Amino acid sequence: MEKEKIARINALAHKAKTSGLTEAELAERDALRQEYLLRLGAQILHSPAQRGLAGARALAETTAAEKGWYYMNWLANDDNPEYHRRVTGPAIVQAISREGRSLVDTITVGVGSAGTITGVGETIKAWTNDVRIVAVEPFENQALGGGFTGGHGIPDIGYGIVPGNYNAYVVDNVAAVTSTDANRAAQRVLATDAIPASPAAGAALHAAAQLIATGTSRSVLAIFSGRQSFNF
Repeated sequence: MEKEKIARINALAHKAKTSGLTEAELAERDALRQEYLLRLGAQILHSPAQRGLAGARALAETTAAEKGWYYMNWLANDDNPEYHRRVTGPAIVQAISREGRSLVDTITVGVGSAGTITGVGETIKAWTNDVRIVAVEPFENQALGGGFTGGHGIPDIGYGIVPGNYNAYVVDNVAAVTSTDANRAAQRVLATDAIPASPAAGAALHAAAQLIATGTSRSVLAIFSGRQSFNF
């Protein structure tokens, strides 16, 4: 692929994370991405848009089974939470542990594939029962909490399903955060602390702030699961 097209893909990706893309730019981005994948030798299969993520996953799983390929199901693949059992969870225990006790009483985690909350939650619960694990999902899409599901504005969390990776036994509560509150929290922490938090990270931060504001928790660790740039 020509360097100019690759540069255009990168420019559109940056614009998508900052000011957003127009309908024409979205179509251009998708076409360029497909061209890039085809140049690499990929075969692209299309799932009907109305079937959403579930349709795409079903098509991938069926195709892999038919052709004897490996299906990398990131929503139900133990390699995902296993990384967080071995790396993220122990790092958090080391950071919050003082003389065998925890410096925080709650950890908030945005749930997408559920690898982080499961791996970290299992590690924390194996260490102590004094720390609550709070799963954070979009208010507009409450699959974990058993509420209604729908579109929302918090990328990387809230897929509208309960992922196979999700271990509900290590989750003490589920918090629902609106897309507006998540994005505001992300923008606020960028302005005050120069941390380029993604909206998903903003959701975890807002949930943590609400727990403290209501007196439910005294000290909360919010796990930031992504970064993003914003225009003010």
